[in-house]
Amino acid sequence: MVLLREMHADNGMAQLAEDKVVPLLQCALAQHRAVVGVIDGPDGIAASVGLIIGQWWYSHDAHLEDCWNFVREPYRHMRFAQPLIEFSKKAANGMGLPLLMGIMTEKRVEAKVRLYERKLPLAGALFLYRPEISV
Repeated sequence: MVLLREMHADNGMAQLAEDKVVPLLQCALAQHRAVVGVIDGPDGIAASVGLIIGQWWYSHDAHLEDCWNFVREPYRHMRFAQPLIEFSKKAANGMGLPLLMGIMTEKRVEAKVRLYERKLPLAGALFLYRPEISV
């Protein structure tokens, strides 16, 4: 949870709801329709990816999708995002499922997109519009 809180503080797109995160994390750690990849660092987890088995809204077909792919700040120069993507591809291959990974942040988007384009085929784009809220 510490890593996921740090990830949310770094690039969360909405308010953190731990009551939703904890059950998902428990399923992932128990490998119940989910898998977690971890890279250890000298002072705890350096990086992690969390993958769940999901379905398209229009189909019963399953796919593997990322909930998070996060490298803690002190380790970003070590390029840990690349082995996390490779771990995700290996998990998808092992399960025989398509892999859906995305980038949901407003920080360093271009660099992250370039990395993903080198490692995965492009299959679309995401856009986020935030309406102005008047008080």
